[in-house]
Amino acid sequence: MAQVTPARKERKRYVVYTPRNDQEVQKAHQTLFGAVGAAQAGIMAVDGNDTTGILRVTHTRVDELKAALVATQKRSLLTTGTLKTAREAVGN
Repeated sequence: MAQVTPARKERKRYVVYTPRNDQEVQKAHQTLFGAVGAAQAGIMAVDGNDTTGILRVTHTRVDELKAALVATQKRSLLTTGTLKTAREAVGN
């Protein structure tokens, strides 16, 4: 199988939000944008603590994720391109 070039790789963004409830946000995103939209967004819970969570999403779907956060009455604290910066914001 051919190796994926850096230009073809999916660019990721990390969204730090509070209060933490990963499944609720993912369900709200699927309700708003459907199964195809949820699959294209590639939302994945990465890290966090008891009150703050970090979600990974593709760079083109950050606004959709923030809309899902608003629908679930969550608050986006930070959007960053590196997991290290997101973890520093959470305090891990």
